[in-house]
Amino acid sequence: MSQTPLSIVLCGRTQAVGQPVMDHLKPEYKVALFVTTVEQGIEEIPPVLRGDDKIFAIVLGGGYNETAYEAIRKAATAGNCQKVFWVRPDMTKGGPPPGGPPPPSYAKEVAERTKNKLDELRSGGAEEGDLVFF
Repeated sequence: MSQTPLSIVLCGRTQAVGQPVMDHLKPEYKVALFVTTVEQGIEEIPPVLRGDDKIFAIVLGGGYNETAYEAIRKAATAGNCQKVFWVRPDMTKGGPPPGGPPPPSYAKEVAERTKNKLDELRSGGAEEGDLVFF
Protein backbone atom coordinates (compact mmCIF):
# COMPACT_ATOMS: atom_id res chain seq x y z
CA MET A 1 0.00 0.00 0.00
CA SER A 2 1.51 3.32 -1.05
CA GLN A 3 1.52 6.44 1.07
CA THR A 4 -0.66 9.43 0.25
CA PRO A 5 1.42 12.00 -1.64
CA LEU A 6 2.45 15.02 0.40
CA SER A 7 1.83 18.44 -1.11
CA ILE A 8 4.70 20.88 -1.51
CA VAL A 9 5.32 24.30 -3.00
CA LEU A 10 8.24 24.37 -5.42
CA CYS A 11 10.07 27.60 -6.24
CA GLY A 12 12.24 27.35 -9.34
CA ARG A 13 13.40 29.96 -11.80
CA THR A 14 12.73 27.91 -14.94
CA GLN A 15 10.25 25.35 -16.15
CA ALA A 16 13.20 23.55 -17.80
CA VAL A 17 14.53 22.56 -14.36
CA GLY A 18 11.25 22.70 -12.42
CA GLN A 19 9.32 20.21 -14.56
CA PRO A 20 11.90 17.38 -14.30
CA VAL A 21 12.11 17.99 -10.55
CA MET A 22 8.30 17.79 -10.26
CA ASP A 23 8.24 14.60 -12.33
CA HIS A 24 10.97 12.98 -10.21
CA LEU A 25 9.18 13.77 -6.94
CA LYS A 26 6.11 11.75 -7.98
CA PRO A 27 4.36 9.73 -6.67
CA GLU A 28 5.45 10.51 -3.09
CA TYR A 29 5.12 14.29 -3.45
CA LYS A 30 2.78 16.48 -5.48
CA VAL A 31 3.46 20.08 -6.32
CA ALA A 32 0.48 22.17 -5.23
CA LEU A 33 2.08 25.36 -6.56
CA PHE A 34 5.07 26.03 -8.81
CA VAL A 35 6.51 29.53 -8.37
CA THR A 36 9.00 31.13 -10.78
CA THR A 37 9.50 34.61 -9.25
CA VAL A 38 9.84 36.12 -5.81
CA GLU A 39 6.83 38.36 -6.49
CA GLN A 40 4.69 35.36 -7.43
CA GLY A 41 5.81 33.56 -4.26
CA ILE A 42 4.96 36.54 -2.06
CA GLU A 43 1.52 36.80 -3.65
CA GLU A 44 0.52 33.15 -4.11
CA ILE A 45 2.14 31.13 -1.32
CA PRO A 46 0.33 32.70 1.68
CA PRO A 47 -3.19 31.85 0.36
CA VAL A 48 -2.07 28.28 -0.31
CA LEU A 49 -0.76 28.03 3.26
CA ARG A 50 -4.06 29.37 4.60
CA GLY A 51 -6.07 26.86 2.57
CA ASP A 52 -7.53 23.54 3.60
CA ASP A 53 -4.84 21.39 1.97
CA LYS A 54 -1.89 20.56 4.19
CA ILE A 55 1.39 21.68 2.65
CA PHE A 56 4.41 19.67 3.78
CA ALA A 57 7.27 21.87 2.58
CA ILE A 58 8.32 24.85 0.54
CA VAL A 59 11.31 23.98 -1.62
CA LEU A 60 13.39 26.79 -3.10
CA GLY A 61 15.83 26.13 -5.92
CA GLY A 62 19.31 27.52 -6.40
CA GLY A 63 18.03 30.58 -8.23
CA TYR A 64 16.66 32.01 -4.98
CA ASN A 65 19.28 33.80 -2.90
CA GLU A 66 19.03 34.70 0.78
CA THR A 67 17.18 37.94 0.10
CA ALA A 68 14.58 36.15 -2.03
CA TYR A 69 14.18 33.41 0.57
CA GLU A 70 13.69 35.95 3.36
CA ALA A 71 11.06 37.88 1.37
CA ILE A 72 9.07 34.75 0.56
CA ARG A 73 9.35 33.37 4.08
CA LYS A 74 8.26 36.69 5.62
CA ALA A 75 5.12 36.72 3.46
CA ALA A 76 4.43 33.04 4.05
CA THR A 77 4.73 33.20 7.84
CA ALA A 78 2.51 36.26 8.31
CA GLY A 79 -1.04 35.79 9.47
CA ASN A 80 -2.73 32.45 9.84
CA CYS A 81 -0.44 30.33 7.65
CA GLN A 82 0.50 26.69 8.18
CA LYS A 83 3.94 25.86 9.52
CA VAL A 84 5.95 24.01 6.90
CA PHE A 85 9.47 22.79 6.31
CA TRP A 86 11.63 25.25 4.39
CA VAL A 87 14.05 23.45 2.08
CA ARG A 88 16.92 25.16 0.26
CA PRO A 89 19.91 23.87 -1.67
CA ASP A 90 23.33 23.65 -0.13
CA MET A 91 25.17 25.57 -2.82
CA THR A 92 28.49 24.05 -1.76
CA LYS A 93 27.18 20.84 -3.37
CA GLY A 94 26.92 22.56 -6.73
CA GLY A 95 24.54 24.92 -8.39
CA PRO A 96 23.54 26.00 -11.84
CA PRO A 97 26.33 27.45 -13.96
CA PRO A 98 26.32 31.24 -13.98
CA GLY A 99 25.13 33.02 -17.08
CA GLY A 100 23.75 30.16 -19.10
CA PRO A 101 21.27 27.35 -19.11
CA PRO A 102 22.03 24.44 -16.79
CA PRO A 103 23.20 21.18 -18.32
CA PRO A 104 20.58 18.40 -18.64
CA SER A 105 22.14 16.53 -15.72
CA TYR A 106 21.51 19.47 -13.35
CA ALA A 107 17.73 18.93 -13.10
CA LYS A 108 18.20 15.24 -12.31
CA GLU A 109 20.81 15.96 -9.63
CA VAL A 110 18.61 18.60 -8.00
CA ALA A 111 15.58 16.32 -8.15
CA GLU A 112 17.42 13.46 -6.46
CA ARG A 113 18.80 15.69 -3.70
CA THR A 114 15.38 17.26 -3.14
CA LYS A 115 13.58 13.93 -2.93
CA ASN A 116 16.18 12.51 -0.54
CA LYS A 117 15.78 15.49 1.78
CA LEU A 118 11.97 15.37 1.66
CA ASP A 119 12.07 11.63 2.41
CA GLU A 120 14.33 12.36 5.40
CA LEU A 121 11.92 15.03 6.67
CA ARG A 122 8.95 12.70 6.14
CA SER A 123 10.69 10.22 8.43
CA GLY A 124 11.01 12.82 11.20
CA GLY A 125 14.28 14.52 10.33
CA ALA A 126 13.35 18.00 11.66
CA GLU A 127 10.60 20.18 13.11
CA GLU A 128 8.00 21.93 10.96
CA GLY A 129 9.07 25.52 10.47
CA ASP A 130 12.75 24.55 10.31
CA LEU A 131 15.02 25.56 7.46
CA VAL A 132 16.93 22.58 6.09
CA PHE A 133 19.39 22.26 3.23
CA PHE A 134 19.65 19.59 0.55
